[in-house]
Amino acid sequence: MPVRAVARLVGAYVLRVAEAIARIGDLWDGLILFEVFRSNTEHWSADVRGQEGTAAADMPPDAMRRPVSVGFVARRLGMSPETVRRHVLGMIERGFIVRTAGGLIVPAEALARPAVFPSLAVSAANLQRLMASLSQLGVLAVWDSVRETCPPAVDAAAAG
Repeated sequence: MPVRAVARLVGAYVLRVAEAIARIGDLWDGLILFEVFRSNTEHWSADVRGQEGTAAADMPPDAMRRPVSVGFVARRLGMSPETVRRHVLGMIERGFIVRTAGGLIVPAEALARPAVFPSLAVSAANLQRLMASLSQLGVLAVWDSVRETCPPAVDAAAAG
């Protein structure tokens, strides 16, 4: 296994993501914002995801986003709920996150800000670059073969 090559690729990926997140705030703000957005939209079909544009008017309406709680985001990120809450309060003040009756969402108008949408797009491109590089090294083939021989893991969030 090309451990050093994988370590270099992952290290470069982390640095590129940190650079993209710096446009939004600190690293924790960016990670929390990305997780809230992911949680808001992971239930969307591929057709809806393909509708996203670069302007607020081009994006699916906020009503299509599934609100999430601070506790849910904290569990997904493995962070303290209090830490997530503090960061969320700051992002609410800056208009990156909105608190609705059902929980937190990243509204379309926040996504359309010059700092946010490009950060999401750059992060997605960086992830694709990482996966392509890992595939070229044969790491993903090994990963898939191991996953096929192991029983599926139980999702801690779904289990309890």
